[in-house]
Amino acid sequence: MCSGAVLNSRVSRLVFGAFEPKTGAVGSVVNLLDSAQLNHHTEVSGGVLAEACASILSQFFKSKRRISAAGRVPLREDALRTPESAFASLSSTNWPPSYVTDLRSLQGLRMHYVDVGPRDLNVTWLCIHDSTSWGYIFKGFVDAMPDTERVLVPDLIGFGRSDKPKKVSFHQIEWHCQVLVELLERLELQSVILVLDGWYSGLLMRLCEGFASRVHGVVVLPPSAEINSSEEARSMYRCPFPDQGYSAAMRAFSNFIEQQKLVPTIKSLPAEFSEKLFSQSKWLFLIERDKPFFEMEKLPGPIKYISIYTNKNEYFSWVVSCAVSYFNEIRVSAREISKLTSAGADPLV
Repeated sequence: MCSGAVLNSRVSRLVFGAFEPKTGAVGSVVNLLDSAQLNHHTEVSGGVLAEACASILSQFFKSKRRISAAGRVPLREDALRTPESAFASLSSTNWPPSYVTDLRSLQGLRMHYVDVGPRDLNVTWLCIHDSTSWGYIFKGFVDAMPDTERVLVPDLIGFGRSDKPKKVSFHQIEWHCQVLVELLERLELQSVILVLDGWYSGLLMRLCEGFASRVHGVVVLPPSAEINSSEEARSMYRCPFPDQGYSAAMRAFSNFIEQQKLVPTIKSLPAEFSEKLFSQSKWLFLIERDKPFFEMEKLPGPIKYISIYTNKNEYFSWVVSCAVSYFNEIRVSAREISKLTSAGADPLV
C-alpha cells in the first residue's frame, strides 16, 4: 500500500530508518520501487538511524499489544467496568491509555493510568484526583505541561477507567496506598512531585504515605469544579459512574472523611505524618482562588512554600508555568511572584 502510494505520487527519493525483514517492500525483502516492469523508479536510502527507529517501532507496537491484552482482561465478579462508550462525549486527548493488572495488590483488577513524557527524567509529576472525580480532570494541566516533563495520572481503583469493586467495604485507605506504591515501583519512579486536586488534600496525602520518601514537592490545586463548571465538566464527572453501583469507592472515601473527621485541609493531618511526608520535600506550592484555605505557619516540615491566588483565564498554562519553574529550582523571589499575580498581570509574558 505504501509503495503504491509512493509510485503513484511519483516520489523521486525515499529515506527510511528501520528495515522490515518479513514483508518489507522497498529493500528489506523486495524493492518494488526499482522494478524494471514499472515506469517510475524511486531512489531508496534505508537504514538511517536504523537502531533508534527500530526501537521506537518496537516500543509502539509493544504498547499497542499491552493495551489490547489489558482490554481482554476478564472482569472480576465482584467488580464493574465502565464501558468505553460512556466516555464518548469527552473531548479527545493525545494521551495513550495504559493498563496494569498484575500488581500484587490488584488481584486481577484492571487499573488505568496515563504516562506521558520522557522516561529518563529524575522527577515525575504524579497527579492524584480527589474522592469525587478521576484522572481526566488533569487534562488541562497535562496539556499545558512542556514535552520535557513526565506526568503520571492514575485512575484510582473505583474511579475513571479503572475497575470498580461493588462493595464499599472493599475500599480501604491502606490498600489504595499500597496499589500506588506498587505502581511507582513498577514504573521505577524514585522521585515525584505530587499534584493534588481540591481541598481534600489531607485525605489524598494519606494515600501517599507509603511513598513519602519519594516526594520531591507538592502542588495543591483548587477543586476542579471551581476551575471549570461547564456542562462538559459536569458530564466528565458523571461519565465513569453510570449508576450508583459504580460509585462504591466514592461513597467509601466520603466515609473516610466523616469517620476520621478530616478537615478538608493539609493541616488536618497528624503532625507526625506531615513531618514524614514533607521530610524529603523541597517545595509546597499552593494555588488558591480567593483566600487561604489553611494557615501556613502551622504546617510542619523543613519545606519552602509559595501560596498564590489566581483567577486567570489561562489557568492551567499559568499554573504549569509557575510550578515547573519552581520545581526546577529557578529562584523567583516572593516580590517577583507578587508582581506576577497582581491584578491584570500575565505571568506568561
